[in-house]
Amino acid sequence: MKKLVLLCLVFCAMTAFAQKVEMDKELTSLVDAVKILRTPGEGSYNKAKQLLMADTKWTPMNETGDLQPTECRPSETPGFKLNRMMTSIGKERKHVVTKSDMLNGEDARYSYSLYERSLKKGKSATYSLKNRKGKQTIVLVPYSEKKGSLTLKVNGKKPTVAEQEDGTLVCAFNATGKELSLSVSNQSGAPLSFVILNYNSRK
Repeated sequence: MKKLVLLCLVFCAMTAFAQKVEMDKELTSLVDAVKILRTPGEGSYNKAKQLLMADTKWTPMNETGDLQPTECRPSETPGFKLNRMMTSIGKERKHVVTKSDMLNGEDARYSYSLYERSLKKGKSATYSLKNRKGKQTIVLVPYSEKKGSLTLKVNGKKPTVAEQEDGTLVCAFNATGKELSLSVSNQSGAPLSFVILNYNSRK
């Protein structure tokens, strides 16, 4: 009995430690801002926008590409409305917006990037993220707060993923190449919006 209790304590400690090391303070802050947008309404939108507006360490992950056949348009499913918000913030941050300003997650000036995507019921999509190097953290935040809503593969393999009670997936690993292939599947039973967040350490 004592051994069983001890094993449980060790497991809990290891799990708690893993959760702490997988997301740093900046990534945690970005995830928290995204989760605010799960609550519809102007108040939530303005609160999240204020947090993201004050944070200059992120850029939109525009490199995820155009709408895929397995994906939904924003009007077809409830969502965070994050991409529209980031576009608005980009225009407000500087009086003159240059072509290179906040281009995408490949930009060497930014280690943090995020973007909203959506999938049809039971469908999957693959997104290519280039110029990724060294320690990586991938976070998927589903609009639906249910465990098992999403599954993730990185470069065709199932990585070690920590799933939170609200369905958020956290995955930390070292990149062996400069390009990552993220395959996301919607297991929720309905069309589902989600946000991809990435920490690209480049070291």
